[in-house]
Amino acid sequence: MTLKHEALSRIDQVKEFQVVVTRDEDGVFVASCPSLPGCHTQGDTVEEALANIQEGIALFIEVLNDDESVDLPVANSWFANVSLTH
Repeated sequence: MTLKHEALSRIDQVKEFQVVVTRDEDGVFVASCPSLPGCHTQGDTVEEALANIQEGIALFIEVLNDDESVDLPVANSWFANVSLTH
C-alpha cells in the first residue's frame, strides 16, 4: 500500500473535519478545511458556507480516491488548545 493509499484510508474513516469560518471584508463567509489544503468555499451566510464546505470536502476526497495522478496535499496547519492562567 502506498503512502497516498494509507493516508486516504485514514481520511475515509474520518467522519468529522475541523472547519474554519471567517467573514471577509465584503461580508462573505469563507469556510476552509485546514486538514485538506486547498479545500475552501464561501457563502452569503454561515449556514451556506458550512453546507458548501461539506460538499467541498466530499468532492475533495472523491477526487483523491478516483484520480491516481492527484497527489495528496500536505496539511501545513495544526490545531492546539492553549490555556491561560491568571
